Amino acid sequence: MMRMRAVVVALLASCGSDPGPIIDARPGDAAAVDGQVAGDGGQADGADPDAGAIDAAAIDAAPLDAADLDATPLDATPLDAAPLDATPLDAGIDAFVCPADGVACGGGTGICCGGACVTGACCTAADCGPDPGGFVCTADHACVDVAGTLDGLLWLLPCAPGASGTSCATTPTTSASATMGGTPGVTYDVTVRLRGVIEQKTYPAGCVSGAWSSGGAINGDPYNVYRITVSSPAQTYYVNAGTSSITHTWALDYQQTFRVDAGATVTLFADAVDGAEIRNLDATGTPISIPGTAVAQPYDGQFVQLDVVAVTPDPVASGATIGGGSPSFALRYDGAQVTTIANAPDLGPPDVTMQAWVQVGALAGGFNTVFGRTYGGGNLDSYTIWSMGGQLRTGVAAANGFQQTAVAWTPGAAWHHLATTYDSAAGAVTMYLDGQPVACFPATAPLGYDLHDLLIGADVENGAIDGFWAGPIDEVRLFSTVRTPAQIWADMHTHQLGPTPGLVGEWTFDEGSGQTSADTSGHGHAATLGTSAGDTVRDPAWVAR
Repeated sequence: MMRMRAVVVALLASCGSDPGPIIDARPGDAAAVDGQVAGDGGQADGADPDAGAIDAAAIDAAPLDAADLDATPLDATPLDAAPLDATPLDAGIDAFVCPADGVACGGGTGICCGGACVTGACCTAADCGPDPGGFVCTADHACVDVAGTLDGLLWLLPCAPGASGTSCATTPTTSASATMGGTPGVTYDVTVRLRGVIEQKTYPAGCVSGAWSSGGAINGDPYNVYRITVSSPAQTYYVNAGTSSITHTWALDYQQTFRVDAGATVTLFADAVDGAEIRNLDATGTPISIPGTAVAQPYDGQFVQLDVVAVTPDPVASGATIGGGSPSFALRYDGAQVTTIANAPDLGPPDVTMQAWVQVGALAGGFNTVFGRTYGGGNLDSYTIWSMGGQLRTGVAAANGFQQTAVAWTPGAAWHHLATTYDSAAGAVTMYLDGQPVACFPATAPLGYDLHDLLIGADVENGAIDGFWAGPIDEVRLFSTVRTPAQIWADMHTHQLGPTPGLVGEWTFDEGSGQTSADTSGHGHAATLGTSAGDTVRDPAWVAR
C-alpha cells in the first residue's frame, strides 16, 4: 500500500489542495475523509473527499496488473503448464479411450478390446489381417496361425496323358495330411471352403447337405471317393455326395464347419476306385474352370482344394467335463441282464432323442440292445439303438413301417457315446456316434407306441426278453425334443443334466448299490435293476467308472 499512498499524495498536490492526513482509501472507507461523513455536504480544504476516495480505489488496480495477475496465477502455472497441456488430455487419452474393438491404442502398443486398451495385437481373429484364415486371437491377444498347413490342401486326380472322350485313366489314390496347431486341450471349430471339379457319388445313409455328407457308407460302385478324416475327435466326411452314374463332372464351391482337436491330423483321401474317372467336362461337354485355386485352369482331371476360412475355439473341448459332476458308477451287463423303466405316457413322445454311454464287452451273437422300447408282439421297437454283426444300428416304428439304418462299427475297449434323434416334422432320423452324425434316414410320422416298458440292456422279441447287451452302460437319457448337434456334443460331456426342458428321463447310475436307480430328470421314472424288486440273475452289476 505504500505505492498507493505516494500516488494519492501526488494527485492531491497537483490539485493545489492540502493533502491532510494520509489514509488507506479502500472501497467502503471513502465516507471518512478529514472527519467528514458522507452526505453532510461539508468540504475539506476545498476538495471533495468522496471523489478522492473513489479515485484512489480505482487506481488501486495496480497490484493486479503486473505481479499478481500476469505472472503467477493465470499465465504460467495453473493453465498452460501442468493441468491441461501435458498430462490428463494429451498423454493419457490413448490409454483410456477405446471407441471400437480392433482400434490401435496406447500409442500403438495395444488394441481396443471390450472398451479397454489391452496389450496385444488382436481382439478377435478379424484383427489378424484382411484374410485371417486359420488364425485365432488367443486369450493374451496374440494372433496365432493354428490351421497351418491345413490351409490349401489338395486332392489331385489328373488324367493320364493323351486322354480323349469322356473318361480317362488316372492315379488310383492320393492323400494329403496336415496337423492342427493351437493350444493343447483346445478343440477348434474349423470352417473350410471346398472348391474343385468332381464326379458325384452316392453315400448310402449319409447325413447329406448339398455335396457334403457326414458319415454314410461307400456303396461299392466305381465312382471316385473324396473323403476327409479327422483323427480327434474321430470323424469322416465325404465332399462329393450326389448321385452315382452321372457321366459328367460338377463344379464344387461351398463351406462347411467341423471340429478338430489341437494336435489332431486331418487327412484328405481320394480314391479312383477303378483307376479311371470322368474327364473335366460339364453336361454340355465344356471344361470347368475354378478361378482362384492353386492349379492351372481348366484342370485336366479332377481336383478339390480345401482352404481354411475361419478357426474358433469350440465352447466345449473334447476332454471337457461340464455340468453336473463326473461319472462314479455304471451298470454292467453280462449277456443276460436288463434294467426296466415302467411305461408312462411321457416316455412315448412324438419327437425323440435317446442317448447313452457304452463300453463293449464280449457281445454275443445275434443282436445286442443298448436302449429301447418294444412295439407290438413281434420284433419291432418304437425307438432303439443296438449292435449286430459289426454294425451300430438304430431304428423306429414309424407310420411307414419299421425304418432302420446301420454303420460299420469296431468299438474296441473305449467308452463311446451313442445317440439317435427322431424329428416328426421332418420325418427324419439321425444317428450320432461320439458326437458326430454318422447316419440319416427318412421315417414318416407318427411313431407307434403301446404299453411296453422302456428297457436298458435288452429287448423283447416275440414276447420274450432277448437281445442282451454285454458291457457297461451309463448316463442313459430320453428327451421329448430333437437335440441339435451342438447340444448332443455338450450332452456327451455332461454327466448329469438334471431337470432340463424336454428331458423326460435321465439315469446316471450313481447309487453304486441297491435295486433301483433314480431318474435325475425330475420326472420320477425310477429304474429297476432286473425285472422285479427282488434280486435275480436279471440284475446288472454295479461297477465303478
